[in-house]
Amino acid sequence: MAIQHSDFDTLLENWYSRVYQFCFLVTTQSSAADDLTFQTFLYAGSEPAPDTKEAQSVRLFALAWKSCEDYFYRKMRKRSSRESVEKEWGFSSESSISDEEWNVLNSSPSKKAAWYLSQTADFSSQDIAQILGCSVSHAQQMTGDHSLPYPAALIEKIPPKESFDEMSDRIYLRFEQRNVGLENKLRNFRLFWDKAVIWIALAIVVLFAAAAFYTAAI
Repeated sequence: MAIQHSDFDTLLENWYSRVYQFCFLVTTQSSAADDLTFQTFLYAGSEPAPDTKEAQSVRLFALAWKSCEDYFYRKMRKRSSRESVEKEWGFSSESSISDEEWNVLNSSPSKKAAWYLSQTADFSSQDIAQILGCSVSHAQQMTGDHSLPYPAALIEKIPPKESFDEMSDRIYLRFEQRNVGLENKLRNFRLFWDKAVIWIALAIVVLFAAAAFYTAAI
């Protein structure tokens, strides 16, 4: 399958490191960040380019967030411990993540995503709401919910596992060997059902609770 994005090389070059940082911050796992960055650009490459550069960057991070959601819905993920995050970040035994930095890293994935987008990628609340699929007021709440300074210096210490050339070669090889568009559709279908299963299970619980309450009242 040919890449559909008309300016894919520029998109990858400009945003590769930022997307990796975003995925690393959300998951706190380097291997996951690498896989999710790869998937994000597979999504982006299989779509026509939006009309403006601003729309392209918003769409790219919306795809990155969708990839991260898929990561969490696919399997129950334990919240990373402070020690494991320090190990992932490559801290030595003489150094550690500060309390301020840990308050950020230990936040929910959506809050970390919103904060990264506002503080590091400089997106507006409207852009963040569009990327994360939430209301503007909720986006504003998440980005303004901290009084601590954002640890930008820490985020900048997150280098991608692969070089730009290595990631580019891997992406182009995937498009040459596979029908990426079809793979993406199947992935989207699975993500839809992963989300639906949660709501179906909740509905069943509510139904059984209502039935038990009705039976007890008879």
